[in-house]
Amino acid sequence: MKHTLVGSLKIEQVSVRQNSQKKCALKFMICAVVHFYFCIITNLKYRTMQAQLITYQLKDISQAEYLKQMVEPDAPILAKVKGLISKVWLADIEKNTFGGFYLWENKTAMNDFMNSDLVKAVVSRPFVKNISSVDYEVNQNASLITRGIK
Repeated sequence: MKHTLVGSLKIEQVSVRQNSQKKCALKFMICAVVHFYFCIITNLKYRTMQAQLITYQLKDISQAEYLKQMVEPDAPILAKVKGLISKVWLADIEKNTFGGFYLWENKTAMNDFMNSDLVKAVVSRPFVKNISSVDYEVNQNASLITRGIK
């Protein structure tokens, strides 16, 4: 009988230890999840996305030449710009207005781009005129709801 009782106590001790380890692991996982979401919320709060609309008109160039000289070579370069989430290319041929809608990780990324050699090269092209740029902070909470951002 003593042997069985000792065996029973050993099993109970292991069971208590395992429960303690499970509780500790659960607490750790909860803390990790809370920390993860805190980091996301903090990042959203302090790193506001920036939206930018750049428009311009063309002078003395055909649509085909514009695509060949500007759109086709610039698109792969723009795809690699640090901080650029996306660019949507815009065109209104009847009004001779072209440009893009840019979504930036933050205003710093947008400003870095606007001061880059790439932008200097684009605005110096003789067929680009009447360049305009406006930017806005993105309401990320509402934009997530309406699928404007992911």
